[in-house]
Amino acid sequence: MVSEAPGVQEFQSTRRFLFAVAYRMTGSASDAEDLVQDAWLRYLDAGSPPVDSLRAYLTTTVSRLALDLLKSARVRRERYVGPWFPEPVLTGEAVPGPAETFEQREEVSIAFLTLLEQLKPEQRIVYVLREAFGLSYDEIADHIDKSPAACRQSFRRAQLRLSTEHQPAVIPRDDLRQLTERFLAAFTSGNVARVAELLAPDVEWISDAGGQRLAVRRVIVGVDKVARGLAGFARKWLEHAEFEHEIIDLNGSPAIVARYQGKIDRVTVLEVVDNRISRIRNLMNPDKLRYLAESLDAEVATIDERPSPAGRVRT
Repeated sequence: MVSEAPGVQEFQSTRRFLFAVAYRMTGSASDAEDLVQDAWLRYLDAGSPPVDSLRAYLTTTVSRLALDLLKSARVRRERYVGPWFPEPVLTGEAVPGPAETFEQREEVSIAFLTLLEQLKPEQRIVYVLREAFGLSYDEIADHIDKSPAACRQSFRRAQLRLSTEHQPAVIPRDDLRQLTERFLAAFTSGNVARVAELLAPDVEWISDAGGQRLAVRRVIVGVDKVARGLAGFARKWLEHAEFEHEIIDLNGSPAIVARYQGKIDRVTVLEVVDNRISRIRNLMNPDKLRYLAESLDAEVATIDERPSPAGRVRT
């Protein structure tokens, strides 16, 4: 009988927490998974040293690995084609523990994780550990090998930076789900007026395709342009292609998952202000949909699987 390496069971029990930490730090589920696994392998390679807390030890390793990753990711993001959004994940994977709070759900929203991209790497690491997980500055200092004073300063700068950005509005989840259901019904009808009545006057429609899918790389603004664009897409695609839609709890709130021939085609996330949709985010980059697809036991669709190239529209 092969014996388990020391700490295996404790690692498995804390893995979800470590993933949640890494995901908030990077905005990438695939990177978060890699960071957690790398942290564990480094512990094993070090000879599984006795530690007071394996969770704290691995959180330190994950934090330092995430910091290095973010520094290199800034260069990659500057070269990214079009708008950049975080990878969508099931809420249960992003929020550790069974006791989800309203604040925890907001901290993993696509809108807020996108906002965290404004922070410098060290600021983001400190902000996540302090704000999302309530660690003391002394604990954070140990995790990233900085002084408590330096961590406190990084946190304050992160707060200041975020305070200058447009904060996503917060509405009850049930209200958002009802509005999402109404939007999905209006969108799939292809009726411009039905779509338009749900939108804010200055609504934005943004797509993250990473240069791998047909998508407009600029932000489409205004109720008329957005409503006509959505309705036009629905009429040209949904009536003639094998599309299915479902509403799933992603990143702390209801989101629309579209499937083409059973494969994940895109994820649509809504932001709402005063009971009107203020922003529509389409996540279409196949690379960013693979982790979600695996969680849903599905595959990812590609543009080449769509019918009739002549009928394609830019969305």
